[in-house]
Amino acid sequence: MSSKRLGTATSELYYDEYVQRRNRELDGQRSSSAGRRPESKDSSNGRPSSKSSKASSGSSNSGRPSSSKKNAADAYAFEPHAYKPIGYKTFKSELGDDPLTALKILKTRIRNMSITTDAKSYPIKKQLCQQANNDVSKAEKEMEGLAAQRSQAILQGNTTDANEISKKMNDLRDRATYTAYSDLLLEENKMSSMGVKSDWTPPPVEPDDDDLESKATKPKKKEPEVRLIRTMSARKRDRLAATKKDEGPVKDFRPLTAPKPPKRNERLFGNVVNEKGTVYGATVIDDPFKQPSTIGVCVFCFEQNVDFSREVFLKQHMAECCPCLTRCDFCDKVIEVQTLNEHQLERCRFVENHMVPCELCGLACYDGEKNHPRCRKMAPPEDSAWCPLCSIAVKPFEDKKAWQKHLRKDCYNNPRKNLSGVPSPAVLMVQPMQPGFDVDGYHSEPQLKPEPDPNAIDPSLKPENVYDGEPPAEPVPEPVQEPYPPPQYPYPPYPVYGNNITADAIRQAFQAIKENRKAETEKMREEEAAREKIEEAKAEAEAKRLEKEVAAIKKKQEEEKKSKKKKR
Repeated sequence: MSSKRLGTATSELYYDEYVQRRNRELDGQRSSSAGRRPESKDSSNGRPSSKSSKASSGSSNSGRPSSSKKNAADAYAFEPHAYKPIGYKTFKSELGDDPLTALKILKTRIRNMSITTDAKSYPIKKQLCQQANNDVSKAEKEMEGLAAQRSQAILQGNTTDANEISKKMNDLRDRATYTAYSDLLLEENKMSSMGVKSDWTPPPVEPDDDDLESKATKPKKKEPEVRLIRTMSARKRDRLAATKKDEGPVKDFRPLTAPKPPKRNERLFGNVVNEKGTVYGATVIDDPFKQPSTIGVCVFCFEQNVDFSREVFLKQHMAECCPCLTRCDFCDKVIEVQTLNEHQLERCRFVENHMVPCELCGLACYDGEKNHPRCRKMAPPEDSAWCPLCSIAVKPFEDKKAWQKHLRKDCYNNPRKNLSGVPSPAVLMVQPMQPGFDVDGYHSEPQLKPEPDPNAIDPSLKPENVYDGEPPAEPVPEPVQEPYPPPQYPYPPYPVYGNNITADAIRQAFQAIKENRKAETEKMREEEAAREKIEEAKAEAEAKRLEKEVAAIKKKQEEEKKSKKKKR
């Protein structure tokens, strides 16, 4: 058969011949089986042929055209038959185990086939596809009811009924696929994905030449070329370039030399570092009059500030605002947070021989105290140390940048976390900087009072009537200084100890605090024990009440059983 599309009459003849051949092959097998298909009036035992349908509908052509077309289309309908697959095998579907999904996919493919045949003017195949679509739709509705029953059985925990319903659903899927004659309508590749292998499945159809010609795109028209108006200089350059190409390359017989480094302006590139690591324009001997790089920078928190160029402001920053420094709770010295634990264990003279490292975490605690507020109950991780302010591990513990990042962002117990610069004068009035301000690695001597000028005249020795060019002014009464309001400072001021407080007094105060803590701990434990006893008593009472209720329920059930037996 040629690849060109045949007319309607020729295609019907080929189809009739195919139906008769198939029915003859199946006659011997169907005669032995019970429940044969109802025989048609035509000589063939299978589906009705197009000839008989035309003969039966020939007299009706004189009527209305719409009714004649409808009768002619109905003549091609499939006749219902029993589910007896012959030459028709099923296997595991590639679409999964859900039969409802398989039916929906089959319905979609048959509908697409119906639309395709309608577009190609195949009325017979279109009618068969519509009939198959109706049969599959009925089976789909029945399948949805079975799916709802199976879901209800699974929710109730009845697995036996669920398995039986699943078998019914699979059987319904196979029956609907067979009775809809889907193996005659769909191609082989589509039926194999549905889990069906039939001897009568048509092979994949190649597209017709007419379709290819219609789908072929028409060649686009060439757009007219636009000639640009070029200037005389541009045309001259093109002519020169063309003449140079014709002459060929000019050979240079000079020897190759190493390329020289580009010249640099030493004044502009004086601070640019080259690949070797040296600075352009730098001399071998350092400038003795050059200012040090640490001016205006705090050596602990690396904060840059113009005020830090003056030593007074830098010391004020370290005493009150530097986040990497803190004051010792015992000696009131400004200590670096990184070394605060070591200071309290070895250097602080106020708690000498009274602070020992904790056996669990290693932080400083009182001698004999097994538990302290900042204890983490474990040693710090490898290559890290506990922060003495918040007990968070800082890694690596020897890196100043890691401590700086922790104290500026992560430490929740650092009172200087969000401070910077120089403190305000109100803070300095409440917390004056003590003479001999000392930080580990930074020490400043106390400022001495300026000595009096020996050449200056004592004002008490001047005569009363002598004045320096101006008459003596009347004495002005000194203004009464009103007390300043307390400053709004983000954290409470540190205590400043006087000269009359000795180390023994401080030790006694710490001992009193320790005893108070011990008494508070014992009181809390007693309250906790009393609370636990009350809860245990409540739990026992509740258990007894539940036992009584259970006994009453059992007794009531036994009485009901006895009453039922007596009635019987």
